[in-house]
Amino acid sequence: MLFASGVGAKPRHSGFTGDVGAGFASTWKTGNAAAPCFDCGSGGRRYRQQLGFALLSLSLGGFVRYDTAILVHVAGTSYTDGRDLMLYNFYGPVLEWWPMDSLFLSWGAGLSTFGRNPFGSRASRTVLGVGLDARVGVAVARGRDNDLTFALETIPGFYGSSPLLGVAAICAWKFH
Repeated sequence: MLFASGVGAKPRHSGFTGDVGAGFASTWKTGNAAAPCFDCGSGGRRYRQQLGFALLSLSLGGFVRYDTAILVHVAGTSYTDGRDLMLYNFYGPVLEWWPMDSLFLSWGAGLSTFGRNPFGSRASRTVLGVGLDARVGVAVARGRDNDLTFALETIPGFYGSSPLLGVAAICAWKFH
């Protein structure tokens, strides 16, 4: 059983920690920017929203104090644009803080990428930028060594004058 060892017990926030999750997402991109907006057209739209999935949220790191961990985090949003799967991702270090045993906040800065699925039928074009990441989450089922969490995540990315914004609702398994 996943949570059999001490359900509702005080979590052990020490040593290695990480999480893996997925969920639903929305991506906003500029409709008048050349870099990340491949097929937006010239309709004069400022932003365009695309609904899709947060295919993989992955973190790995360690606790430096009982309530603070440093992790390497990978997160992103995806959506289909005609026949292409578009991927918007964040890669970078994050600081995760647990002000209570069932609530966590994390934030960080790193690399963001945007482009077509590299394994698709059309040639992939990926642009690189500066990305930020912020999450607020709750442990909805707690165990001593792992939690089932629900988090809201925002991922702004900057590509010169072409910002993107990804927002995701993530369900994840977190170990500690």
